[in-house]
Amino acid sequence: MTLYLYLQIKPLQRILFTSPLAGWLKNEAPEVIVFEADNHSDDFLMNKGKAFIDQADHLVLHLDLIGTEPPGSLSMLLEHIRKSKKTVRCFVEGEHQLLHKMLSLMHIEPLRIDSVDMIKSQINI
Repeated sequence: MTLYLYLQIKPLQRILFTSPLAGWLKNEAPEVIVFEADNHSDDFLMNKGKAFIDQADHLVLHLDLIGTEPPGSLSMLLEHIRKSKKTVRCFVEGEHQLLHKMLSLMHIEPLRIDSVDMIKSQINI
């Protein structure tokens, strides 16, 4: 199973409530599981994300970031990804110094993107 994780680290008023790729994935790759969370999500949602990570064979991580917002409960999820030792294809929109350090420690090489179309051309699902 492929798991697409759309994770946002943004101020609450800037959070999108669905991934810009969710509809496209549903049409193009209905077998892909889509998980969406943000730095304001609760532990219940993070635990669901951990369960999906455990079941997945492949992880596609789409990070949508703004500045210096704290990662909040997403730290727990990212740590679980690190411990899973699964191969992660990572796409990053925006900048976040702490998160880039975390990805480096996880040995994840993110691909910087500036549009959803860029992900579509790179996603290999």
